[in-house]
Amino acid sequence: MKRSVYEYWLGLLALLALLAVLCTALNSTLPLIVVAVFLLAVLIIWQPLLGLCMMAFYMPLENLTMLSPSFTLIKLIGGLTFLGCLTHLLIGKKVFKMNRFFILLMLYLVWCLLSVAWAMQPDQSWPRVISLGQMLLMLIVGYNLVDSRKELQLLLGSYLLGALFASVLGIYNGYLHEFMVRIDSGRLLDPNFYARIIGLGVLFGAYFVISCKNAAIRWLSFSCCVIITFAVLLSGSRGTWLALLAALIAGMAVMGPRIVRHLRLKRHLLISLLVIILSVALFSPWIFNHLPQVIVQRAETLTQISDQTNRAAGRFDIWLVGLEIAKDNLVKGVGINNFPYAFTEYFPAAEGIVRPVGLNRDPHNIYLANLTELGIPGLILFVLILGGLWRLGDRTETRADAVLCKLLIVFLVFAGLTSTDHYRKFFWLGMLIPCILAQFGILKGMPGEMNKKKFCSWRPPFPTATTRIMEFLPSGWFKT
Repeated sequence: MKRSVYEYWLGLLALLALLAVLCTALNSTLPLIVVAVFLLAVLIIWQPLLGLCMMAFYMPLENLTMLSPSFTLIKLIGGLTFLGCLTHLLIGKKVFKMNRFFILLMLYLVWCLLSVAWAMQPDQSWPRVISLGQMLLMLIVGYNLVDSRKELQLLLGSYLLGALFASVLGIYNGYLHEFMVRIDSGRLLDPNFYARIIGLGVLFGAYFVISCKNAAIRWLSFSCCVIITFAVLLSGSRGTWLALLAALIAGMAVMGPRIVRHLRLKRHLLISLLVIILSVALFSPWIFNHLPQVIVQRAETLTQISDQTNRAAGRFDIWLVGLEIAKDNLVKGVGINNFPYAFTEYFPAAEGIVRPVGLNRDPHNIYLANLTELGIPGLILFVLILGGLWRLGDRTETRADAVLCKLLIVFLVFAGLTSTDHYRKFFWLGMLIPCILAQFGILKGMPGEMNKKKFCSWRPPFPTATTRIMEFLPSGWFKT
């Protein structure tokens, strides 16, 4: 017998009343927390895509969700999401999909694992290898969970919303300090990392602006982009400024002809654009005089990067030591996550150091990090990964998808010139998006049986699954 909606609501109210009685009797919120975690676990296992979207939302806010010094809410949600995805595979609701691009990532992870054998400090290498393994698992799970464009939009929108919340928190913190210091979202988060992780949200917002047909969504996305961009400026991260500028230039180069045609068809947009440009040019002196002090100070240092007292905040001196490390370890490197220890050892050998940069420093460059820690093979594999992402951008379904893929790669490449984000969650999420978008393009371009020899299917243990395709191996390797 079917139950009515009212009976379900009565059951929920009874459960809430019971929890209230328990919390009052025990004078503790522990029963409420236990039930909330249990319900969240059931919900995520039932709909693992929801867990993936929650992970995306909390990525820009991860420093605010720490349950312990080494355990965050994202890790808890990630474990439940993996369990939900595995459950759906086993019961036949989904079919496993794999992309050839993941082979490169697996080879890179294997080389990182091998580097532990000759690492200077193997006990420092294992946490990084485990972290990279978790990132690869997140990538594969995300690729299998997102099957439609609406689900992808839900994923991107979740990250955009999280970046917006982090931006508002950062702007509020800046307001409390009268915009005299670099901002972040709180709890001693590095302003440079804060800028890069919310900067990715700018690209997702721009994607909604150029791809959504709903005017309200476009304007909301544009508003989010403006707020997040302002937060990036207040962060004072010069590397992120340059990365977003490079992405903007690349976007204008790719979308330039289309924008010109659109402006010709809609003259009112052209007139509005000219009015905005003239207004900015006319009021630029007044705008510069009223910019927050932190932006002005950081912008002035852009022209002083080669100054002997600045030298890009010590990065040039760190890179000089990194080159000394690379000279002696071109083949194998010093081991994953061992650059800080090699830096301390090779620091006396570097010439031209003009300022104290301390010991055990981070390389502040993803390419130098791969070269020094993994040698030439590691650097080649990493460059091939970036090249594979670029090629995936050429296989998308729409022009807007291709533009997003290209801009993501440009942003990650330029942001990596002054950072080591290749083991961060947002970096791997940025790699996941081109994989998903390329999947849509490939599926659309397969009429009938044409080109299906490039695909095969993996059937789960139970025969109730609907067959989908996966891009991995030639047909005939597995039989369905």
